[in-house]
Amino acid sequence: MDQSASLNSSFLSYLCLLFFSSSRVYL
Repeated sequence: MDQSASLNSSFLSYLCLLFFSSSRVYL
C-alpha cells in the first residue's frame, strides 16, 4: 500500500467521522 492510498483512506475515514458527528448533531 503506497502513501497516496493510505492518505486517501485516512481522508475517507475523516469524512465519514465528520458526516457522522454532524448528522448526530442534527438528529
